Amino acid sequence: MTFLHPQKDILDRLIDIPHMDAFLDYTDPFTVNRFYHRLKAKNCKDFIEKYSSADKSFLDAGAGRGPYTKIAQGKFKKIYCFEYDRQELEKAKKNLSPDERIIFEQVDITDIPLLDDCIDTAVCSEVLEHIPDNDKAMSEIYRVMKPGGMVLFSMPNNKSLLYGPSRFKNRKILVDLDQCTEKNARWEQLRHYTFSPKKIEGIATKAGFKIIKRQGAHIFRIPSCFRKVLMKDFPQLFKLYLNINIALEKYLPTFGSFYFLTLQK
Repeated sequence: MTFLHPQKDILDRLIDIPHMDAFLDYTDPFTVNRFYHRLKAKNCKDFIEKYSSADKSFLDAGAGRGPYTKIAQGKFKKIYCFEYDRQELEKAKKNLSPDERIIFEQVDITDIPLLDDCIDTAVCSEVLEHIPDNDKAMSEIYRVMKPGGMVLFSMPNNKSLLYGPSRFKNRKILVDLDQCTEKNARWEQLRHYTFSPKKIEGIATKAGFKIIKRQGAHIFRIPSCFRKVLMKDFPQLFKLYLNINIALEKYLPTFGSFYFLTLQK
C-alpha cells in the first residue's frame, strides 16, 4: 500500500524502508502501528546489515509476511523464511521477488527442521508472545545457531507506555493467563501484556544465549492525533520526535514498547 505516491511522506523519508507499507496493512499513514513498525524495522535493518555476509546463512524465525526477509535478501548465501501461519507465509512468497537462495517453509519454531549449528545470523521479532512454550522455541533457535552466531530477539514490553495501561486494565484476566491452555486471538493479545524486560532476558539466557546489547523501540509515545499533526504540518518537529525516540532506544531500553536483545551463542 502506497499512501502518498509518487512523493514519499515524512516517515518514509526519515526511515527509508518503503516495502513495510506494501507488506503490511495500515488504515492510513498516520496510524501508530505504521510508526512503531518502522522503528522496529529500523532496528532489524541495522542488525541485519551489521551481521550480514555473502557467505553466511540467515534465519527469519516467525517471518510473518516477510519484511525482514526482504531486508536480508541479497545479503546472505542462504535465507530461511520460516512462518507457522500458512496464509502469512503465502503472502511472504508473493511479497518477495523469486530468489533461489530463499527457502520458504511452514514451520513451528518449537521444532525447527534444521541441523544443529547451521545458522550464522537470525531475527526473531515479536514471535514468542504467540507461542505457549517460549523456552522450547528459544532453545530450538539456540540449537540451530552456530557457535558465535548472532540473534536479534524482541518481544512486547509490559513496562512501556504502550502496554502498561492495558496491562493494568486487564490485570484480573492476566493473573491466570500463563496457565491458560486455549490459544486464540484474545489469548495472543493479552500475552503482549505479560512480558517484562527481566522475563524477556530470562527466556534468552535460559536457552544459553549471552546478551550483547539491550535496545528499545518506541520509547516516547504521544497521542495519535498529535503525531498526525506533526507529520502533516510540522515535519521538523516530527523529525525531532522521531530522533528523540531513536536516541532513547539506547539509554532507556526497558521503557520501549518493544524490548530488543542482541544475543550471541
